[in-house]
Amino acid sequence: MLDLTMFVEFVPLGSKMSLRTKIKPLLSLWRHLLICTLLFTSLPVATASSDDYTSLVFNGCSKNMFPNNVYLENLKPLTDSLVSNSAQKAFFAATATSSDGTNSINGLYQCRGDLSPAECNTCVSKIPPLVTQLCGQTNVAARVQLRGCYLRYETADSKPFDATEFLFKRCDVYQAKVGGLGVKRDTAFGILENNVKNSTSNGVGTGGFYTGSYDTVGVSGQCEGSLANQDCVACLQSASQKAKTECGDSISGQIYLYKCYIGYNTSSNGNANAVPYSRKVDAGSGNNNPVTKKVAISLGAIGCFLLVVSIGGVIYNSIRSAKDTARIVLD
Repeated sequence: MLDLTMFVEFVPLGSKMSLRTKIKPLLSLWRHLLICTLLFTSLPVATASSDDYTSLVFNGCSKNMFPNNVYLENLKPLTDSLVSNSAQKAFFAATATSSDGTNSINGLYQCRGDLSPAECNTCVSKIPPLVTQLCGQTNVAARVQLRGCYLRYETADSKPFDATEFLFKRCDVYQAKVGGLGVKRDTAFGILENNVKNSTSNGVGTGGFYTGSYDTVGVSGQCEGSLANQDCVACLQSASQKAKTECGDSISGQIYLYKCYIGYNTSSNGNANAVPYSRKVDAGSGNNNPVTKKVAISLGAIGCFLLVVSIGGVIYNSIRSAKDTARIVLD
């Protein structure tokens, strides 16, 4: 920064340059700093409770490729059909095949039960481009899981998977500080399973979606619409058992099996009721730690405030110095 004392020393005695002219650059700097501060503080802050149902959770891509281009030609109308139907249905399965009945590809999508038809369509529409981006265009099977929906396809001769095949886990890196989480979580899982089991629907095509809570633990779960009620319950029971063994005392977790998923979270504040959780997670698994995000935002705001105060002090002292020097020269 230019030394203001030296600057005014070059002003000849009797100069008509005003004090306002000399300190104008400082006032301009202060104005720009104030504008930047206002812009920073007015930015929307993403919270952990926001539900971006189109965000990517995981993807799976087969290592095998289509044996011919006919499969690729059938894949396009299949995905187009799935996207089109997602505007009316939460679950839909279809098969695309050649005129001679060969080169068949099976595909389906499943939307979360609390999404509207428009949200379901928005969610499913984002997946075909992601399949191409993440897996390419010639894989014999692929699956992309977003928070609110998933889409998968495979050639008709692909090896079938069991409904309870483990695909992905996400366990929070913070664990409960006090006891009782396991009991509450188990009770909440039991409520989820009973609500699906006691559903008046036959379960086929509904996806068995449920969301609710017990005490401070919220749970949600859903099955693929192809599962009958009893098979859905069995899948959810396997997922809940997997959550216990894989996530331990984590304050939140999600388990994705081939045809169902289950998730839980606590309403307690992470800073007050949790401690760092150093449990190693498997490759492909992850965590979503809202506590870290909140701390980073807080530190950023504090840092910005201290920066404003510091620069403001420098400017204030510089203006005082400019006034004193100007008086000496102009007098």
